[in-house]
Amino acid sequence: MQNKKRVLITSSTQFGYLTDTLKYCEYLNKKFSITYVCWDYQKSKIEIEGIEVIYISRQGSLVERNFRLLKAIHRQIKKNYDIVFSTYIRGISIIKLLSSTPKFNLDIRTLSVNRSWAKRITYNLFLKLESYAFKNISVVSDGVAKKLSIKNYTLLPLGGECYKETDTQSEKLIFIYVGTLQGRNFLTFIKAFHKFSKQNNSYKVHLRIIGDSPGNELSEIQNYTIQNKITNIELLGRINQDKLHPYFEDASIGVSYIPLTSWYEHQPPTKTYEYLVSGLPVIATNTFENNKVINPSNGVIIEDHESSIINGLSEVYLKFESHHFNQMMIKESSVSFLWKEVINKNLIKIFEH
Repeated sequence: MQNKKRVLITSSTQFGYLTDTLKYCEYLNKKFSITYVCWDYQKSKIEIEGIEVIYISRQGSLVERNFRLLKAIHRQIKKNYDIVFSTYIRGISIIKLLSSTPKFNLDIRTLSVNRSWAKRITYNLFLKLESYAFKNISVVSDGVAKKLSIKNYTLLPLGGECYKETDTQSEKLIFIYVGTLQGRNFLTFIKAFHKFSKQNNSYKVHLRIIGDSPGNELSEIQNYTIQNKITNIELLGRINQDKLHPYFEDASIGVSYIPLTSWYEHQPPTKTYEYLVSGLPVIATNTFENNKVINPSNGVIIEDHESSIINGLSEVYLKFESHHFNQMMIKESSVSFLWKEVINKNLIKIFEH
């Protein structure tokens, strides 16, 4: 039996908490021998059989812990891997220059989404400069590559997992939001949803929010729902992916709310793909990436202010009531967005060549 190729995946995100690399490991652990090096954020440890995870302490200053992670990656690379696949880590170009590994791929999942203009410019500038050290680069979208002036790259888009198997019917119209609340201004959507539900049958419409943030966004939403005695908005916090199925089975419509800013414009939203491949119609903000996949047969596009959100909610409500959306058709037209398809079509090229 031929030996498996040995792959080293490196990331500053703890294993299991970056959906992309988690899916790479889930789908490729039988085909490749994978080792994963990452920081230890002291979160619950997620395990996949056959995946070796090396956790690195985050103690000390930013410089100290970054140096410790890079040092661990450099030490691990010396064990002669066939492929090194690294999401962007500050200083990773130094490791590339010190490495003799023939296949070292830099993977760019995101530009900076920091609200500070200066911090975004600084981060993106360093990312661009460090990318010059790499011959092999994969990028999440053409828009991100263009922003960084990267011309030679492999497109490695986001995907989604199907979490809804049956076309469940419910008396309630259940909206679901899955994802981080950090920097999303989601309270704007909450206020609009509250007004919309008061204008309609508030018993019939329901919103479930699955996600949290390191900031105070979740507590702001909690305070608003308590102060206004809202009973049709449910805050569930973060839920691991393997436990999402029952929430999707009950759901009617997915919410992909992303502020309309220049730094989110070309950032593909995982949640949009997850809803579509699960057969859910989507109410989504008017970003470039959302516009590429949302159309009248699978959702409604909105702006990021209250009046547009309320209008969009009304449109989705009416379309759903008139059975305009077809779960099977949405699923069938979104097959190419499944993680399995993305990995087999795009990632395998990187790992096998």
